Order: sequence, then structure tokens, then C-alpha cells
Amino acid sequence: MRSAGSTLFEIASELGVSYTTARGMTAGLPAPRPHATSRRFTDDEIVMAVRAAGPRSAYSYNHWRAGQSDRPSCSTIINRLGSWRAAQAFLVIV
Repeated sequence: MRSAGSTLFEIASELGVSYTTARGMTAGLPAPRPHATSRRFTDDEIVMAVRAAGPRSAYSYNHWRAGQSDRPSCSTIINRLGSWRAAQAFLVIV
């Protein structure tokens, strides 16, 4: 059931057991995977996003990109470029 995407509450209800019992019964089973909605950004797209955002903290970048699925997340930028400071260095490169 868990692999079919049922929640623990649904499993517990269907089996007539408590949530805790259902959690114990499904321990070790893989959790359902969320639908993949992510995409892979090119290096150029990452640099363009950093430049479009301008100088800002990683925290404010995430707020700036909210609702913009065409922009990479702060985590993606840091993973690709090594650090937020390294990303900000692209603002001064001509």
C-alpha cells in the first residue's frame, strides 16, 4: 500500500490499526517518491539567474525566485558553483 502512494493515515484506517502501528508496519519500506518536477539547469542559466537577481543574500534570492519555476533554486546554485559567495562573484565578471 505504501508504495502505491497511500498515506500512513489511509493505511491505518484501512487496516483498522493506529497510526503508530501502521508506521511500525511500514518501517523500512520505501516512502512514495514525489512526482519529479525538477529540471536540470545549464551553467549559463544558473549564471543568468544570479545576474538577474543582482546582489542579494541566498535567503533573499529564494524569496526573489518564489513562483519563478524557470529560475534555479539557491541550493542548485550552491551545489553547482560551490558556494553563494562564488555565485556572487559572477556579478562582477564582465
